Parts: sequence; structure tokens; C-alpha cells
Amino acid sequence: MLRFNVLPARPGGGAGFIVLNGEGEETWHIDQIGIPEHRTLAGTELNHTLSSIHPEQNKIITTYRYFDKLVIRDLQGDSYRVIIGPHHLEKDEQLKGDNLTRKEAYFPYYPRTDDHFIYAEYNGFPNQIMDETLGIIRANYGRIIHMFAWNGEPVARLNMDHQLISFVIDSPGNRIIAFAADADIHIVTYDIGEILKELKQNLSNE
Repeated sequence: MLRFNVLPARPGGGAGFIVLNGEGEETWHIDQIGIPEHRTLAGTELNHTLSSIHPEQNKIITTYRYFDKLVIRDLQGDSYRVIIGPHHLEKDEQLKGDNLTRKEAYFPYYPRTDDHFIYAEYNGFPNQIMDETLGIIRANYGRIIHMFAWNGEPVARLNMDHQLISFVIDSPGNRIIAFAADADIHIVTYDIGEILKELKQNLSNE
């Protein structure tokens, strides 16, 4: 049996994972969950990642807040795959921006998983918007969920009708259950049964 603990964040960002066995003995650890080309971002606003672990797949999934990159890393090794998103966001351009101009990528919530797929919410716009009608600055959340197979291949883009603050995957019910920022009833559900059926069929045919 594996248990997982998260190391405390270091100054300037960055965190890791410790893997413990059933007796509480450390079997493996990783100090940095990002990728080497982004370690120079330590101490900047752009050094922000979110990660989830899937024990059965032995994988860590890491998303970047300000870069459209999703990283799938083997839990017991240093091999990883980087999947580049639609905007190819670059460090220099992102450093120039602020919350009203800098694009936000995979945020605000942790990537989610089931036995077949990875789900990551994508924004693609600045995370704050000036509401000129009301004269206020308001938060802007993503309306897109990117889906990936466990080999890293993109398989679907779900265009949602609400801005999602967080979501979970209800595997038995074939649903996405989400907390929406712009819905009268903040808890919304999406039936993805037909989508999952088609995607699983495509995977089995490969």
C-alpha cells in the first residue's frame, strides 16, 4: 500500500512528494514537481503549479497556472512527458503582463483523473477582467476542460457553459460535478456518459 505526503513549499514556490509504504517507510521522493526548463522561474509570479497523484497509474499530473503545459511524470522515476496547450505561452511575454493582461492557463483547480483520462480546466484569458459597466475588477475563471489519455494524447475539449471554480469527476454517474462562479445555483452537473463511451471505444480501437 502506498501513502502520499506533500513536502512543504519552498521559498519562491516549488514543492515535492514523498512516497511512503504501508509501514510508513519512505520508498521514493521527488523534490521538484515542475520541469527543468521552468526551474528558473523560482521567486517569480509565474512559479505556480498544481499537481494530482493517481496511485494506480503511478503518475503525477502537474499543470502550470501561467503556461499551457501539462506534465505527466512517472511516480517512480524521472521520465516525464510535457503536453503543450493551444497558446504556446512563453516566459518573457508572461513576465511582462499583470492580472489584467497575462493569460492564465490551467487553473484554478487541481487536475482531476479517472482510470482512463486526465481532466484539466483551462482558462486562456487573463484571470481578472475590468467590468466597465460596474466599474470593478472581477475574477475570470475558465470554461474549458481539456481531456487527455494516460499516454498524454489529447482526446477532447469540453466547452462548458459556466465559469468553473472547481470540479470533480463522478465516475459511477459519468458526470462532472462543478462549482460555478456564474450560475444561480452554484453546483452544476454535466452528463458526459456519451462522450466517455465514444472516447473509450476510440482507445480500445488503437
